Amino acid sequence: MTKILFLLVLMFSEQSQSSTVQPFSKNAPMVSIDGEVLSVRVIDDLYSLLLNEHPDKSKQEFLQGIIENNLLAKEALKTSTLDQLLVESPVASNGYVAIDNQVVTYLQAIFGQELLAHMNALPDHDFSSVILSSYNMVNNKQPLVEILTLKNRMNYAFNAEQRQHAEKLTLMHYKFSNDVRGEITLLDIYNTQNIQGRVKLHQLDFDYLALLLQRKLESLYVLFWADVMSGYSQSDLQTLQSIVQNKIINEKFMPTTAMYADIHASNPSLKALAKQVTTAQIDAYYKNNPTEFEVVEQVKARHIQCQKQSVCQQAYKAIIAGMSFRDAVVAYSDAEDRLHREPGSLGLIKRISGQLPWLSQVALIQKSGVMTKPMRSPTLNAKSAVWEIVIVDERIDGMLPVDSESVRYIASYAVARQMAADGFKRLKADLMSNAKIIIDQEALKKPVKASVVPLKTSSKVLPERGGHHH
Repeated sequence: MTKILFLLVLMFSEQSQSSTVQPFSKNAPMVSIDGEVLSVRVIDDLYSLLLNEHPDKSKQEFLQGIIENNLLAKEALKTSTLDQLLVESPVASNGYVAIDNQVVTYLQAIFGQELLAHMNALPDHDFSSVILSSYNMVNNKQPLVEILTLKNRMNYAFNAEQRQHAEKLTLMHYKFSNDVRGEITLLDIYNTQNIQGRVKLHQLDFDYLALLLQRKLESLYVLFWADVMSGYSQSDLQTLQSIVQNKIINEKFMPTTAMYADIHASNPSLKALAKQVTTAQIDAYYKNNPTEFEVVEQVKARHIQCQKQSVCQQAYKAIIAGMSFRDAVVAYSDAEDRLHREPGSLGLIKRISGQLPWLSQVALIQKSGVMTKPMRSPTLNAKSAVWEIVIVDERIDGMLPVDSESVRYIASYAVARQMAADGFKRLKADLMSNAKIIIDQEALKKPVKASVVPLKTSSKVLPERGGHHH
């Protein structure tokens, strides 16, 4: 359920609130984007799913997200082919497979009760009647082993030869009707997996392979059922496919650009933008965001050190119960500084370049007057480990100098991200203003209720689609 809602929420992200749709025509189809007509029924079905958990979301917001995804996907395809955007990466599953998976997930949610009734009407109430033949993984493992075994390579991906053999190894023949029959190959299964799933396959987990084969068959059957029995027309199915594909394209494309809100500093586009940030922009960001550059200059701290965890816990409980930290140091600490004029004093700890001792690092990140819980010292040798409680009595904060490398790095990337966000807003505004978008206002006002079938009902039709799908 959460997965479906997450996919739907992406369609009306907060970024879509600022744009406006062009004037509407009363006699137009519900949504037409540059001549591409989207199905009223599908949009209402998806919106009804969303209302289960987000009853406050308007259809206008939902449509806005669909429109923006459509326009952004078309923009992405101006510089990249569909294959470039959707082919599998070294760690992720194939984008085409991701589209099919999400389409199936939506169909299961929309038609959960109908699918369940149809499955119960099948012989033996399962899909065994549609299977013509299946590969015997128990008695004929060797061909699978030869294809899946990594020959001293740590790259969990098929090479060209393995892909060729996997494509020729048929795991199942099926027949859904007199006109619809096909086969599932090892390559079909392999393409559904991200890096975690591929590792399991290369580790020769044949139980997992059998489960993936079952899920692949069931997914194909859902697509078949939707095509011939659901009541969806071809234009309905095309709309669902288009909505999902546009979202997947943007998920693949946007992180590669500087306009993506959550891009990492290693993103090449963001790096290039950060290099364009001027000293004046850095100075302004530094002045307007002082808290981002605050550092602890020095602290005055005390500690309790115990050889045994149990003794350290006793000291902690005693202080919580009202014993002064000073008295607890004298009563419980095993460190020699318990006998100092100021028991347990760590002195004045200053932030310096280079590596500070562990206990000093701990002290420098504590708030003044707040005692830590008992902590074990970071050592692999259990015999030399000790337990510590630290309290900071005084703390002096300062700021990184504006001309420091840290300030330059933090500020330049922060400014670059804002520049990217502004550029993204401008791009969306330009796309919306240049597109021909027509929406039937009467259809927009048509009331839509939350889905009668709870999203979780779909899991009763088919097993939950696991975490090994991208």
